[in-house]
Amino acid sequence: MRNFLYTLLVVFALFSCSVDYMNTKIEPVIKEKVAKLNSNEIVKNLLVKNGNDYEQLGRIFKCSVNTLKRVEKKETHFTPKALKEFRSFLCYVEMAGENDYKNVFKESDPYYDAWWRTFKYNLDNYFWWLLIMTAIYVFFSKALFIFNIVLDVIIIGGGYLLIWICNMLYPYNAPTYLFDEKINSVIELLF
Repeated sequence: MRNFLYTLLVVFALFSCSVDYMNTKIEPVIKEKVAKLNSNEIVKNLLVKNGNDYEQLGRIFKCSVNTLKRVEKKETHFTPKALKEFRSFLCYVEMAGENDYKNVFKESDPYYDAWWRTFKYNLDNYFWWLLIMTAIYVFFSKALFIFNIVLDVIIIGGGYLLIWICNMLYPYNAPTYLFDEKINSVIELLF
């Protein structure tokens, strides 16, 4: 069993080094590709990656949803400074790869600044992993399976109850700039 764990550790270490090596080769290609995109193409790419969540992009860049929609429809375009920020964020998202780009949006989104929202996000994403790890633990330790599953359900249920109470006491209030209909001269320019 010990040899298996050592082998697994070595394979994991080699794989993590090779992924970093691949990222250094891919980075210039991604930067070159993103540098060729114009304002509306950048917004479209970011919307595809985050599931068309205009509010999340608005919170990340501190701009209104209407600004993003106008840029997407080619009614306006970004200022040079805003274009640079959007390009660098798109590069960051593209570098994260297919598996981790959702975490890039979560880490950049001010909505998740509250610890209970981050806790709920992680609880939702890792619920099945917690149950699987418990089952593996029970299998190898020959502990009482039902007791551990009930304990997991109580812990997870308590976590969701805590999140519900925190959301009731401290609800999320969307920033007022998200729904501003005026043209923001810091971020967008008319054609």
